[in-house]
Amino acid sequence: MHWQKGEQVLLHALKRVRFTHLVRPGEALSLNISGEEADEEILFSFKVSNKENIVCSGAIVVKR
Repeated sequence: MHWQKGEQVLLHALKRVRFTHLVRPGEALSLNISGEEADEEILFSFKVSNKENIVCSGAIVVKR
């Protein structure tokens, strides 16, 4: 089964979430996400960064 853009999924878990730097109000952040399918689950790895550092990273597990 292939995941389609716009398909509704349910948040199942957050894994390996790490906050590594302080984020101040109003600070611009970038979000990088990549997805990988496994049966009925999709694992989205993410990294949140400011201009200089990765401030948070982890994975979001969703189910169809």
